Amino acid sequence: MRLLTALFLLFSLSSIAQTPSPPAISLQLVSNGWSSPVGIYSCGDDRMFILEQSAGHIEIMDLDGNPIDTFLNISGLISSGSERGLLGLAFHPDYLNNGTFFVNYTDTSGDTVVAKYQVSAGDPNIADPTSAQIIITIDQPLGNHNGGHITFGPDGYSTLEWEMAVEPTIQTTSLKTCRPC
Repeated sequence: MRLLTALFLLFSLSSIAQTPSPPAISLQLVSNGWSSPVGIYSCGDDRMFILEQSAGHIEIMDLDGNPIDTFLNISGLISSGSERGLLGLAFHPDYLNNGTFFVNYTDTSGDTVVAKYQVSAGDPNIADPTSAQIIITIDQPLGNHNGGHITFGPDGYSTLEWEMAVEPTIQTTSLKTCRPC
């Protein structure tokens, strides 16, 4: 029995000694001056799209952090403060060809809205605000716990995730929707 215990300890210690060190990670500031960024997104080219939650707009910058333009401003459509505002962005899987994208925001009534938009015909750095089509509106009973993540999975379906506070609990819900919208 002692031999078995000694062998177990020997093998255990040898596996601990062989554990690789974690990789060295460093952070580099690319851009600053944002008021309430909640996400950085790529449409598949060399631009980064920054969501400004409380300002209600999407800004574009290049990979060096230089500002390019305001892509979309929906400040008049949103309520902000706490966990409300412009909360999510997803580019259609074929965005570079069809210019379709989706946003998730809290409207002026406090409800969650997912809307579909198109990029403008003449400028890939500007969205067409008149192209908005509301996909879904979800009643939000309270002003906190408003999640807004939107993704397209490898199956081509979009997934919407949101949270809603229903005292005394918080409910997180996912909805698999259109393929592709």
